[in-house]
Amino acid sequence: MPAIIKIIMRTFFSTPINALLVCFIIVIVGVPFTIYFLRKFNNYDVPNNRSSHITPTPRAGGIPLIIAIVSASFFYLNVYTQITILVLPYAILGLIDDFRNLSAKLRLLIQLILAILNAYILLPPKYLIWLLPATLFILGFVNAWNFMDGINGLSAFSCILIGGTWWILGSLEHFKFDSIVGAISVGIGIGFAIYNAFVPKVFLGDVGAYGLGALFSGSLIYSLTEPKIVVPMLLPLLPAIVDTSFTFVKRATKKERLLESHRDHTYQNLIDKGFSHLTVDLIYCFFVLYCSLMAILATKSNWSEIAIEVVACFFIIGLYLISPNFLTPAEKTAPNS
Repeated sequence: MPAIIKIIMRTFFSTPINALLVCFIIVIVGVPFTIYFLRKFNNYDVPNNRSSHITPTPRAGGIPLIIAIVSASFFYLNVYTQITILVLPYAILGLIDDFRNLSAKLRLLIQLILAILNAYILLPPKYLIWLLPATLFILGFVNAWNFMDGINGLSAFSCILIGGTWWILGSLEHFKFDSIVGAISVGIGIGFAIYNAFVPKVFLGDVGAYGLGALFSGSLIYSLTEPKIVVPMLLPLLPAIVDTSFTFVKRATKKERLLESHRDHTYQNLIDKGFSHLTVDLIYCFFVLYCSLMAILATKSNWSEIAIEVVACFFIIGLYLISPNFLTPAEKTAPNS
């Protein structure tokens, strides 16, 4: 790339807000083209008895999101390599799975290998003792994010809230990496919500869900270089982490086949009770927003206060987990398309 172009582009991308704008533009322009080609290649997510939608919908709509993430990060030379390492391997695996339908065991094996490599590369040398927990965290969160793709708008709105929180945290703690990742996440979240939240025209697919799951989980691992910010970064991820962990333990206790598709997540249970997808989004995002506010407070707290804020997050998430037992829709809604 000519030097003058590099200078111009780095100047344009000198602030996170510009990264947000370019991600938004790439997504909002790229998704319609992606939908066209997915339809041409007959790549649809066909509903079954475990689906939360009733109409065949193109999948792999996350392709332009991955392009946006890598494109925006390229002009921040200090984060380009890390974000590429985080996103591309998982996105490529997801793209293959979207078109070839890999077996669950093979897919999990490749995910595990990628998680080990990501954790090893991203962990600071003095933290390599945490290689196993970091590997399991990346592996689990990638799959946690993938489960959310079946609820219209849930991934997009979560990107906006988590990304916005990380952007604020990075700004408060002067940690540029988090600010950039946060701004990128807000941009792609807003762009994708237009096509997925209200009138669902496409799903992220594994390519988008794996890529985003890897982005958030790997960024947290990378941020161990700044220990003060790690706990606040973790808090807005807790609803997804706790819900997935609770569901895993529940299914394991019942001796169900853990690699099979299911409808046991809390947001799926709320859909089954008759809530619309948008209402479920609002319920879920309320809890993410609460944890995000605790995260921002935690940046100005001492460790004892942070412990209280973490406990408060777990308490509120506990209410979310049991919410299908006490929330009832005023009027039952048919499953969204």
